[in-house]
Parts: sequence; structure tokens; C-alpha cells
Amino acid sequence: MKFILAFVAFFGIICTALGAMTSCGICCHIVGHAERHFHQKTPENRLLHELTRECLRLGHINQQDGQICLQQVHKMIDTIYKDFEAGKTPIQVCNDMGDCTATDVCSARVFTTSAPL
Repeated sequence: MKFILAFVAFFGIICTALGAMTSCGICCHIVGHAERHFHQKTPENRLLHELTRECLRLGHINQQDGQICLQQVHKMIDTIYKDFEAGKTPIQVCNDMGDCTATDVCSARVFTTSAPL
């Protein structure tokens, strides 16, 4: 019985750890979405709405990641928008937000969150 409880606890910890993204990974994910909307001429208030929806979708995959995403978006929407107006790349935006370092790289998403809310 103790073995089963230990296994279940260990499995739960592993599943939680595998689902969590780094703060740079979350930033790259959401700023990648922001870049697409920015190039479609989405106004800043609408961009905030769209990014909030994406954070909620991300939260369905990992609740903690979704909360971090929401905090980043609401705190840094002006920086995100102004950096794209200045022609910056997603990794430069995430550097300005303090979520990534100069050695980090934003890579393509490895999962989809495109399911409707």
C-alpha cells in the first residue's frame, strides 16, 4: 500500500513538472501570439483581449503557467505593443519584459492552444 501511495505521489510530481514552462517559454509563447496580431494591425486594447484569451487557454494545460501569463500580459501590454511598433523581435520583447536573457531563444510552440474557449 505504501508503495502505491509513493508511486502515485511521484507520478503526480513528474506530471506537474513536465507541464510547467519557464517564464521565458511563457513569454515567447504569448509574445509570438502578440506578434501575429500586431502584424494584422490589431489595436492595443484588442491585443490585450486576445492575449488574455490565450493565457486562459494556456491555463487549461497548466494552471500556474496560465496565471503567470495573465500577470505578464496585464503588466506589460504597453511594452509588448511599443516594442513591436519599434520593430523588435519576440526575444527582444521578452528581454525587455525581464523574462528572458540575451542567451535565450524563442522557439516555435511545441503544443497548440488553439481550442476555442
